[in-house]
Amino acid sequence: MRKVILDLNVIDPKSFDYSNPDADPKKELHKYIAEQLGFDSERCVNSDRLYDELISIDEPTAIGLFMPNGELEELDIEYMMYLDTIKDTFNEAEADNPELAVIHGDITDNGGVDAGEDVDAILEELLKAY
Repeated sequence: MRKVILDLNVIDPKSFDYSNPDADPKKELHKYIAEQLGFDSERCVNSDRLYDELISIDEPTAIGLFMPNGELEELDIEYMMYLDTIKDTFNEAEADNPELAVIHGDITDNGGVDAGEDVDAILEELLKAY
């Protein structure tokens, strides 16, 4: 099984010079994801294209998806909303591709998990299928 960790904390939207029209954290996010998963970064330019790439994975692949966290006032809200779209894209692709397993860094983002549950037992159960 191929295992990939995507740490989406590597893109800091606050470090971008938004006066430069080429400075776009969403583009950098897609480029990072494409590089980490071995996708063509020219094709993986939005959530629809990312979905297409994810459902084309034809070998058992587990992806650990770690989203940024921090104090709400420190975060770029528009970017964080886009990250929710990315998270949904991974979840939809996982539902449509039996070769794909997405495990979220925030345990409560893994379907059917409530905060406060035994995290080790939950992860063990999630990984049994793979």
